[in-house]
Amino acid sequence: MNDFEIKKKLIKICKKLKNLNILPGTSGNLSVIKKDTIFITPSGINKEELKPTDISQITINGHLMKGPKQSSEYMLHTHIYSKRKDVKAIIHTHPPYTLAYSITGLKPDYDITVEFKMAVGKLEFCPFITPGTQELAQKAAEKLKDSNVLVLRNHGLVCVSDSLEKAAEMTEEVENFFKINFLVSILKQIKR
Repeated sequence: MNDFEIKKKLIKICKKLKNLNILPGTSGNLSVIKKDTIFITPSGINKEELKPTDISQITINGHLMKGPKQSSEYMLHTHIYSKRKDVKAIIHTHPPYTLAYSITGLKPDYDITVEFKMAVGKLEFCPFITPGTQELAQKAAEKLKDSNVLVLRNHGLVCVSDSLEKAAEMTEEVENFFKINFLVSILKQIKR
């Protein structure tokens, strides 16, 4: 896949996730790594309005090579790629149901759907650490050592995979899982 195709795919997935209401405002960031180049969404641009020229290209050390200023969470991406050579795509979103559970600290029912375990597997949680920091990037990369999904408390969700499509599917599956947990908890209260 050439650079332009990678940028178009990033934009397509951004728009899909934006339409699912898990990338509010200009929040969240997506990336793909190709050899030594990371293609990452920029800082401060609504994902619905992205053009191929808006996708930043950075080195594994986070140095901007081409395009606008990269996402403020670029260290999150560079640290994960450095620790996990099998990862080729990273999606960081702010899905409301996932975020609500991370804020309340309520434990979801992991057996509520069959699909969750099959599609996601192990779910990790990271304590709150200020976004965009080296500390968060290091802790997240450490937590993702044996998992492909990480809930950042009071912040959002990170899904990693060997393809952007798979990372997007996991993102959707996790948010759906927390949404079903929420709806079941409400319906149980009504049923009483």
